[in-house]
Amino acid sequence: MAFEPKSCKDCTQNDPKADAAAVYMLIKFRFSNVRSFRDEQEFSMVAAPFHDNEKAVLRPPSLREGLLGSAGIYGANASGKTNALRALAFMSSAVNESYRSWPPNGGVPREAFRLDPDSDQKPSLFEVDFLLKGVRHQYGFIADSTRIQQEWLFVYPTNRKQTWFRRDPGEMRFSEKMPGEKRTIESLTR
Repeated sequence: MAFEPKSCKDCTQNDPKADAAAVYMLIKFRFSNVRSFRDEQEFSMVAAPFHDNEKAVLRPPSLREGLLGSAGIYGANASGKTNALRALAFMSSAVNESYRSWPPNGGVPREAFRLDPDSDQKPSLFEVDFLLKGVRHQYGFIADSTRIQQEWLFVYPTNRKQTWFRRDPGEMRFSEKMPGEKRTIESLTR
């Protein structure tokens, strides 16, 4: 989240050789039932509809809303700032490292809400909206301690929602637009 684009061309460029940070921008991150958070929380980079500092608002052509180039999380000690960042880090780790670092039959190493013993029996939600090369993507999953219960990827290439990938209990569906070896992907999921 340290990336601060200078203009909207920075968040929409299509150069495959460009630095990944220059073609990826967070829009929103939602999560629930994680560490000190039972209820759903949202970190949003969507700008409020104020007009007092328009220069600070980025206007990607593919979004109706303006976006902030940077944001901060403020709060008292022990108010959950670090746990919000840990929720984002867990989601990133689940996507990038779960196949290599999670034990094959070891379940999902999530940390449910700690202040209610019943929360461990309830699933956790992780969802991120982001721009990738100027196109909005929405990826998320719902997991309990044993497995990923649901997973989805929606893409908005023409500002209309397309379901590229959807996993529900016992079923995986892929769109023809989803790149990659679909059956290999399905066989590697937990």
